[in-house]
Amino acid sequence: MSARDASALGEYAIKDNTVYLETVLNGNEIAELKPFQVRNGRLFAAPEVLRSLGFRVADTPTVALDDIDGLRYEYRQDIQRVSMSAPIDSLDLERSQFTNENSRDIQVSTGTGLLLNYDLYAWYSSERYRSASAFSELRFFSPLGVLSSTGLFRTATGVQQNPWDRKSVRLDTQWETSWPGSAISLRLGDTQTAALSWSRATRIGGIQLSRNFALQPYFSTAPLPSFLGAADIPSTAELFVNGIRQFENQVPAGPFEIQTMPYISGAGNATLVLTDTMGKQRTVQLPFYSSTLLLKKGLADWSVEAGYVRRSYGLKSFDYGHDPVYSGSIRYGISNNLTAEAHAEMTRRLTNYGAGVTVRLGQLGIVSGSYSTSRHDGMSGRMVGAGYQWQGGRFHVSANLKKAQKTYRDVASLYGSDVAQTNQIISTGFNMGHWGQIGASWINLKYVGQPASRYLNVYWSKQLTDSTSLALNYNKDLGNRGNQTLYLGVSFSLDNRYSAYLSATALGDRNRYGASVYRRAEGEEGLSWSLQSQYDERSTALYASASYRGRYGEYSAGIQADKGSSSAYVNTTGALVLMSGGVFASRQINDGFAVVSTNGVKDVPVQLENRKYGTTDSSGLMIVTPLSAYQRNRISIDPSALPANVMIDKVETTVATESRAGTRVLFKVAPVRAATVVLQDMHGQTLPLGTRVVLNGDNDAFVGYDGIVYLEKLQPGNHLDVELPGSVCRITFSYQDGQETIPRIGPLTCKD
Repeated sequence: MSARDASALGEYAIKDNTVYLETVLNGNEIAELKPFQVRNGRLFAAPEVLRSLGFRVADTPTVALDDIDGLRYEYRQDIQRVSMSAPIDSLDLERSQFTNENSRDIQVSTGTGLLLNYDLYAWYSSERYRSASAFSELRFFSPLGVLSSTGLFRTATGVQQNPWDRKSVRLDTQWETSWPGSAISLRLGDTQTAALSWSRATRIGGIQLSRNFALQPYFSTAPLPSFLGAADIPSTAELFVNGIRQFENQVPAGPFEIQTMPYISGAGNATLVLTDTMGKQRTVQLPFYSSTLLLKKGLADWSVEAGYVRRSYGLKSFDYGHDPVYSGSIRYGISNNLTAEAHAEMTRRLTNYGAGVTVRLGQLGIVSGSYSTSRHDGMSGRMVGAGYQWQGGRFHVSANLKKAQKTYRDVASLYGSDVAQTNQIISTGFNMGHWGQIGASWINLKYVGQPASRYLNVYWSKQLTDSTSLALNYNKDLGNRGNQTLYLGVSFSLDNRYSAYLSATALGDRNRYGASVYRRAEGEEGLSWSLQSQYDERSTALYASASYRGRYGEYSAGIQADKGSSSAYVNTTGALVLMSGGVFASRQINDGFAVVSTNGVKDVPVQLENRKYGTTDSSGLMIVTPLSAYQRNRISIDPSALPANVMIDKVETTVATESRAGTRVLFKVAPVRAATVVLQDMHGQTLPLGTRVVLNGDNDAFVGYDGIVYLEKLQPGNHLDVELPGSVCRITFSYQDGQETIPRIGPLTCKD
């Protein structure tokens, strides 16, 4: 404390004076006034007051501020403020937390309508084989959920001129509703049981209730990497992850924690840069390891199902098992480094259950293990699994091993899908920088009563120039020495639209060569095509195809010629939507969409995420697709294309839809009955600025410069009451509808 400060204290210190002061500690303004005592030229405070500020003090009636080690302070009696400065490590401060994770609270809206997705395909061969197929999905959606049914129709005739073989099959029928706030979905009908990495899914017809984090796409289920730091005074904190800035914010003096969304998976390096108010910078390196295989501490992901197994899927419409099945799975984040798993399923004469864990070993990667057991017809079986994964910027390695006894069974195995007795996959890769990327994988798969299938794959790739890349791949079936493949490919990116490929493949004792050219469409709509050729000792094949992606669907056709035979196909996909009193054609809709209404005003430009999408039709309607379900989608209209005599309640809005459903977006575009009127007094002089006028007895307005007033809500016949100094006069005039601009009327003369 300075001599001037002590003098100021002494001047106002008469015995014991309690004052409530604004308090600043290390540059942080404390929200509440704090009580201090001025006694004999010194500042004192109660221990509980000092502890609330973070000081470590003994239990005494009062503590003198100048007795606290390392504390410096300045007392300003004129503004009732005390500013204190103390070393951070001498304070017990609450840690400030910051995150760049987006809020999960999103208002989801859903309309009511009917949708039909279709996919039509026809094939013709010179060998007199012809076929046609039609896939359809009929979907009804409302605020109560989405009811959908998919089906496939096929017809074909063979080379023996058999009659057309026609067959139709129902695929899936399902009703689904969701609660985004709780991230829970309910499904009735055809669905799939949930599966963990060491269990298997099964198609059933029944009921499923599950946690569904797809309803909250802005929420990260994986633990967010945490970066701890401390600032001596208020500073700006910047966090760079692998050289890319992920976070920037002001941090108060004291300890803080930054949690950032895991934009990368695996090992990374973060750099924390602190810049204080004096411009001094401090840099800290913080390595971390992030993985989506883990759940946040306290977070649960689960699913329960009950129903009957679907058999002969794609072949029969209503073939279900006779015995009910029950299944349940759960994953739970015990800590940010440990996630536990459990799964159980049962049906008649079968019980299967197991558990597993996934553990983060600091910077050393992720290790997992599982154990499950089954009992079927009095016979027990076990399956064990283990895995390891490490991923960095230049190197990655993973291994997944599962071993099952011959007697191990699950529900799927009772319906023809055998359990692999051995399932082993090991892969690794290394980025050599200038020398390209190299990697290898090994697969060992064995089923009961069958020989093991073992495969080795080795690859190398390199970007030769900005537009040229080279790839080399070797595959070998280790169970059959003669079954091996060597592939060499070169790709050329000619510009944003054109690309070309050359390839050579050695298939045992055969060599195959290929060349192709592709043209991509510009933007989301347009024409694309491809030309391909293949040559080996036995044949020469030529392929040509073209497709057009438009707003109302996608259309494609192609031909193939190979050794005296030829074939051709045509294909079209799209959707029809009935909603908001209109029928709309569109590309296939597999996510959300919106029907934009401009209150019957046609030719209004509509934009999606600031990109021009199209214009409303003659009814003032337009379908906008696709929208990302449960996410914020910005839809706007361009007011510059509208006539001047219309009013708009808004020019943009943000909308979130449910998955596979649509919503209505209304822009209230309405004609305005308005005009600018030039007014004069009884002597022919323009009315003074600010003169009050009343339109038709209830609408006030004020005269602007040059006697001009802007009036709305005009009628075919109108009267204005004008308030002049010492008198009131009236003006009458007429207004004609149907004008494309706001007309100028007058000058009009006020009469008594």
